[in-house]
Amino acid sequence: MLPNVIVLIAALVSAAVQADETIRLEEMVVHAEEALPLYGSGANLGTALEGTPGIANQSFGPNVGRPVIRGQGGNRVRLLQDGLGAGDLSALSPDHAVAIDPLLAGRVGLLRGPAALAYGSGLLGGAVNVDDGRIPQTLPEKPLSGGARYGYTSPDDAHGGAVRLDAGAGSLGVHLDGSRRHSGDLRTGRGVLDHTGSDRRSGGAGLSWIGESGFLGGSVSRLENHYGVPSFEAVPLDIDLTRTRHQLRAAWYGPAAGVEALDLAFAHNDYRHVEIESGQRGSRWTRRSYEGRVVLRHLPVAGMAGQVGFHSRHGKVAAIGEEAIVPRTKTAS
Repeated sequence: MLPNVIVLIAALVSAAVQADETIRLEEMVVHAEEALPLYGSGANLGTALEGTPGIANQSFGPNVGRPVIRGQGGNRVRLLQDGLGAGDLSALSPDHAVAIDPLLAGRVGLLRGPAALAYGSGLLGGAVNVDDGRIPQTLPEKPLSGGARYGYTSPDDAHGGAVRLDAGAGSLGVHLDGSRRHSGDLRTGRGVLDHTGSDRRSGGAGLSWIGESGFLGGSVSRLENHYGVPSFEAVPLDIDLTRTRHQLRAAWYGPAAGVEALDLAFAHNDYRHVEIESGQRGSRWTRRSYEGRVVLRHLPVAGMAGQVGFHSRHGKVAAIGEEAIVPRTKTAS
């Protein structure tokens, strides 16, 4: 008798060197900006993406959620904002929220396999890149344009809304955005889950000079998030989180023969949160990080296009208080 034969479907995973990576899986071709639609009411990034095939949500109550890709989470999945690290501490502890507001996300891309190698060698799950569009790269078609969104969910009586504006004059492009979300305690089939309310607000502004040969721009943004953490203990816990981010981006198109473009990006994040127990301020966590990338993309040579670049990250993490579980840490790579 012949043994059972199992035929496995071949899967080919490839990635383009361009900014909009293409993911090829079996016979399906999906562009990054279409691969990750946002779901839910914008409570957190994990909830917004958990409806996507292959992505789960590592949640710690309704206010904290981090994407899990192919069963990998934590430091094996990097969260990027406009191509550079978000600069938070969400990978360190499950009750630390992601410092990205999904209500202001313009496009969300998934980087896996070869495409993720450009952002770190240990990203077994991949990376999620949230493009907020705060640094204009092209002049808008209209002198002034914008959009708004609003959502409501009844289980936690949550109200959330966001507004964004884009304007252009001459060679200058301007972007403004802001959002606010407030929720109460979550109501479940067994009653109210105490201490699950939240109050989050964020906003940013960006300015760019845009020409035929490239662009140069910068942005500043701030996120404030005060949320409750559910616990079986009698002592209620709140976390008061803030993050201020400064970012610069530039591109020079065709700077030399055989070169398609030279891209530069830099970001500085000042993150901190305080854990509040029974109304008393307790442990304090801080992270200050700097990150920069320089990438040169060359035109096809012998039918092959590629890129050469330099990527550097520096950061300091400190935790002060009785529940400080990590020592002061300084990293550079």
